[in-house]
Amino acid sequence: MIINFDTRGNEKQKLCAKYWIDKETIDIAYGGSKGSAKSYTGCSLIFGDALIYPETHYFIARKHLNDLRKYTRPSIHEVFQNWGLTEKYYKFNGQDSFYELYNGSKVFLLDAKYLPSDPNYYRFGSMQMTRGWIEEAGEFEEEAKNNLQASIGRWKNDKYDLTGKLLQTCNPAKN
Repeated sequence: MIINFDTRGNEKQKLCAKYWIDKETIDIAYGGSKGSAKSYTGCSLIFGDALIYPETHYFIARKHLNDLRKYTRPSIHEVFQNWGLTEKYYKFNGQDSFYELYNGSKVFLLDAKYLPSDPNYYRFGSMQMTRGWIEEAGEFEEEAKNNLQASIGRWKNDKYDLTGKLLQTCNPAKN
């Protein structure tokens, strides 16, 4: 299988991908207005890794899971279509909101809204992830970001010599 990440000349996408594969960077912020390929880039990086490195774990988090289902899943399927991936390479578990790829890798869709019963986001504490992506980072509480980031680098990173990475995409905002 050949994965082609076509940036169509978008230099910001190329720079983001460069940071994704280097050994030093652990936190990447990729911002831009509507149409700047933030979601496409995130989907390409997360699922590209998941396809390359068997049995690894990733997350895509957003403040509301429903927004991931409505707005990010179409970008995931656009990437799959552009790569020629059919459902023989992946399945989506709608009940638990994760993709399982043919090689055993998993990509979890996470709801990261504030819960009064979990004000410190401890629900993310026991997760073991290879890498992750926060979509619409401007909507996030800092504590949510910190606990999600703490879960990264804990699943098969040593086996594949992968640096734990957190990608955060966001729109221009004053927050």
